Amino acid sequence: PGMAEHRNALALTQTQLALVLAQVGKHVDAETEFRKAILVREKLVEDYPTVPEYHVRLAGAVDLFADFFVRRKQIADAHDQVCEAVKIREKALAAFPPKRSIRFDLSMNHVNRGILLRILGKHE
Repeated sequence: PGMAEHRNALALTQTQLALVLAQVGKHVDAETEFRKAILVREKLVEDYPTVPEYHVRLAGAVDLFADFFVRRKQIADAHDQVCEAVKIREKALAAFPPKRSIRFDLSMNHVNRGILLRILGKHE
């Protein structure tokens, strides 16, 4: 496999490790792994902007990071990550308009953002 496939697999492994670390209560280590995975995915999107899968997986990793923060009751941090996922998906949708799954996931990000804003007591 090419270098991109290895990097994609690395990001997947880092994300899975982050989920396991969070589950066993190693939250600092989990956050570090989430951040590392997101950096790898951001670089993939930068290096291969015409590959929709890399955009989708980047947004998915950011969504998982947001969920990590929700579970820790760090709602402001979760909101920041959901807003980042919205930006990623909006760019992906502009680049790949026929991808209905991106549109659906973007709509779910907006729902989640609204829920988090309500919890934070903010109204936009």
